[in-house]
Amino acid sequence: MESALCIMKALGEAHRLKAFLTLLSEGELCVCELAELLELSAATTSRHMSLLGAAGLIASEKRGKWVYYSPSPHISTALLQWVTESAENSASMGGERERIREKLRCCRNMSGTL
Repeated sequence: MESALCIMKALGEAHRLKAFLTLLSEGELCVCELAELLELSAATTSRHMSLLGAAGLIASEKRGKWVYYSPSPHISTALLQWVTESAENSASMGGERERIREKLRCCRNMSGTL
């Protein structure tokens, strides 16, 4: 029960849900990319990511001065299916997904990582 509550609390905030869904679709992102997408500072983004990590939803890896986040390989398939289906059925998330993809293209083109 404690684990389920932790997961629901982590996904119950719009920025964290958006970050998690973005990681599911993109695979891995740097904290700087996530901060840009969420329109938050890197410190605030890191705090959100730590809550997702504490819930077991994401993994992180420090490379140099940046931290890279990816979906945890240990997430239950049923949870992934529920979250992605819920997001797909949300009218607001459809437009948000395209906005995120466009921002990522711009970020990567500017930094030369694409």
